[in-house]
Amino acid sequence: LPVLREKPFFPILSSRGCAYSCEYCPYPVFYKYRNRSVENVIQEIEYLVDRYQMKGLLFRDPLFSGNRKRAREIAEAMIRKQMNIKWACETRLDRLNEELLDVFYKAGCRVINVGIESSDQEILKNVNRRLIEPDDQKRIVDYAHRLGIKITAFYVLGLEGETVETIDKTVKYAKWLDTFVAQFF
Repeated sequence: LPVLREKPFFPILSSRGCAYSCEYCPYPVFYKYRNRSVENVIQEIEYLVDRYQMKGLLFRDPLFSGNRKRAREIAEAMIRKQMNIKWACETRLDRLNEELLDVFYKAGCRVINVGIESSDQEILKNVNRRLIEPDDQKRIVDYAHRLGIKITAFYVLGLEGETVETIDKTVKYAKWLDTFVAQFF
């Protein structure tokens, strides 16, 4: 079942590419990280609401809050314009904080998709994945859930250096992190 059930539902790209260079990910290879203007994104949302009565959307950007100030401005514009849309986005946990989550929730955000990939620091280093402290991840996940934002987490098994032990460690970590969804690839 989808986490957001509001229909009509549309994906939107407010940016493309990614500022990070994880070796397993195609985004930095194919696209330079670029953002659309806040005004342009809001105009697209307004168009979809007016033309199709959109009630739900997914910011399909790999790093929606890569620029926290811009992500906040988009959310604040949605609040100001009383858009009353439920939405989701994709980002990294270290690109979120409590203040941003508060604004996101008020603007209608109900789901955030994040890549955790592995709990093993060596494996993450092997694939050039910027590390995020486990306690920081847990703090953001718990805060989001208390607000009413569901965090869905993605994990990759079989990265360079993976063993049965590191896979087991990642599964245990996923249980500890206790996100709404834990999806393993």
